[in-house]
Amino acid sequence: MDEIFLPFLSSVFASYLQASRLSRQEATEEGPDAFVAWLQAEFPDSPDDIRDKEEYNEEVQDPTEEGLFILSSFLFSDPSGSWLQEYWADILLAGRAKPKHPIAEIHASYFVRWADDKVFSFTCLLPANLFIPKGHLSDYLVAKIGRMSAEQFQDTIAARSLDGIHEAQQVTLPKENIEELFRRLVAVISEEPDADKRSELQEVIKVLRSLSLPFIPLRSESAAREAITGTKMTGGNWTIFPLDDEQ
Repeated sequence: MDEIFLPFLSSVFASYLQASRLSRQEATEEGPDAFVAWLQAEFPDSPDDIRDKEEYNEEVQDPTEEGLFILSSFLFSDPSGSWLQEYWADILLAGRAKPKHPIAEIHASYFVRWADDKVFSFTCLLPANLFIPKGHLSDYLVAKIGRMSAEQFQDTIAARSLDGIHEAQQVTLPKENIEELFRRLVAVISEEPDADKRSELQEVIKVLRSLSLPFIPLRSESAAREAITGTKMTGGNWTIFPLDDEQ
């Protein structure tokens, strides 16, 4: 369905921008609710109304007709517009211009620690030599790579199970050992006579610490608690890095 509906919805979104005289950034700030309100005004026909039209032919696979029928079904079955959340990021990203700054590397990592300090690190890396043309990764492709890495992590757990992964781990990695390593590194860096070099190395420590021993800001902790204990498992921003002013 998405192969038909997402291109159709993206084209409708472009019409929305033109009719509303909004830039993509302004539409982002307006949010999906404004787009849903516009859709409801522009596409008042119900799915039954669309089917009843003489020109509608179920046997002919017309992407525009199919997309319109799917859109109408969403609008009438869920007037609140919550259905749009699944597509909102994609339609915002689809028409975005190529980034000015080429990407040299991208990877996503997942880290699992058990109560007995066994750990499992799962990393998805897109090699730089696969960037064709070099460095030309769009916002849409980077977001897609992120989704793919999450799906691969999910598939790994589904195929092997957490218990199976745990049994395969041979060593433990206590947090105390990681803390000790950082303390030693900080001590060595503090002896660097070049202030600029010392500052650069301290930034490296800051990034590595955030990855291996992440600190959870209060806002992220509250969002995570609300999402897990509530009904919206996909809600909330759990981002804890880059570090924000709260820390």
